[in-house]
Amino acid sequence: MRAPHVDGRGKIGSPDIRCPDTSVNREKYSQPVHVLYCQLPKFLDWRVLKIRVDQVPSELENPNDGSRFSFQIVHDPLSSPEENYAHSEIRAFVGTERRKRLPPVIDKLFRQILADRLQLVPLEELKR
Repeated sequence: MRAPHVDGRGKIGSPDIRCPDTSVNREKYSQPVHVLYCQLPKFLDWRVLKIRVDQVPSELENPNDGSRFSFQIVHDPLSSPEENYAHSEIRAFVGTERRKRLPPVIDKLFRQILADRLQLVPLEELKR
C-alpha cells in the first residue's frame, strides 16, 4: 500500500484492501521486499504489510441470508517465476465455486478484519 494510506499506528484503512483476490506473497518463498519488485519503479513508494495465514478468516457467514463464504490462500505466480513466484491470492468461495464478487456485507466485514490484523513491515526489514 502507498504510505499515505497507512496511519500513524501502521494500520491501513479497510477501503484500501482489495476483496476478493487480495494479493499476498508467501513468506516461505520470498522476503517482504519482493512484493515491490514486480513492476519497479511503480511500487517504490509503496509500503509492505504482513499478516499470518491463521489471521485470515477461513469463513464468514452472511447475516442477511446465512450463506457461507470461505477464504483460501491460493498460490498464483505472476507471469513468470522470475517475476514473482511467491505471489498468492486470498480468494473467496461458496462451496467449491470461486466468487469474484461478494455481497456488500461480506466484502465490508472481510476488509475490516484484514485491516485490523495487517501490520506494517518496518522499512529496516525491507532493506535486508
